[in-house]
Amino acid sequence: MTCRTKFHAAIHAMANSRIMEEASQRMWDLSDFLINTAGISNPLSDAIPQRQCDHEAIAAAIRDRDENLAREAMRQHILGTVAIIDGERRSESA
Repeated sequence: MTCRTKFHAAIHAMANSRIMEEASQRMWDLSDFLINTAGISNPLSDAIPQRQCDHEAIAAAIRDRDENLAREAMRQHILGTVAIIDGERRSESA
């Protein structure tokens, strides 16, 4: 299991609900599948440092028990991933 996979699995487990954990894991698996089948060679490879910074910000907010900051950091991480994939897709098709 990669560090990235462990991080996301830990976040899913924090739901303290088997149903929510499984639903979150399925959504993550689906998004991972969609990212990797978007027709982009090496998706997110140029964004790894930023993705790691996002993970650190999320972890810090969770450690600080700041649910609003954690939620916003997660939201920004997801939206940032979408923007990066969209930009990579546009670059490769240009």
